[in-house]
Amino acid sequence: DQRLARRGGREVLLWLLIDIKGSVRKALLLESSGIDALDRAALASVERMRFKPALNNGIRVPVWVQLPVHYTGER
Repeated sequence: DQRLARRGGREVLLWLLIDIKGSVRKALLLESSGIDALDRAALASVERMRFKPALNNGIRVPVWVQLPVHYTGER
């Protein structure tokens, strides 16, 4: 969509709970892009994501992280 590109794209900000195995346990929408379809796509994409588990004194711990998802008009 060229209108999206002219506006410099869109961003969704997610809040993710990463478990001790590096999987996403919970995903929340912190800031909307203003476009429902983009927000839903960002939330759906985290189901396939894996992260390096957080460590606290060498022990794996669950952690909340912010994840910005950027959309541009490029394909």
